[in-house]
Amino acid sequence: MGPEAALLFFLTAHWRKPIDFSEATMAAARAQAETLRNALRGEQTSQGDWSSMEDLLDDDFNTPAALALMHQWARDGALDELRRALDVFGLSSLYGREDASDEVVELGRRRHEARKAGDYLEADRLRDEIQQHGWSSVTPKVAGN
Repeated sequence: MGPEAALLFFLTAHWRKPIDFSEATMAAARAQAETLRNALRGEQTSQGDWSSMEDLLDDDFNTPAALALMHQWARDGALDELRRALDVFGLSSLYGREDASDEVVELGRRRHEARKAGDYLEADRLRDEIQQHGWSSVTPKVAGN
């Protein structure tokens, strides 16, 4: 099943109402996870309106409507907003696993070494460079880890 399907299953019902568990509802949640995962493999083609998500969540934490909005963003190619929403609900694992380039891994290794040596200015500079490559962090594989 996977954690993504379980989380999506819980998002399909309003928090105040009973949720109907069945193999069919879990299959639907697995299908939703795959639909969102596939959308994230596409290109950003539009911008979504994040305030729409805020309004839905402000409306008694309406997760079924929020989930519908995420699917709309997936169809429209509003991937920045989709990723942000997935982060909010703990579903960032749907992004897939992308390995860092050798250059980014080397930057991460150098940052790790700079931090070990107490050179925090260099570590911060390297962190900024890693972020310029689109990564928020890189933990290098170090002997013994």
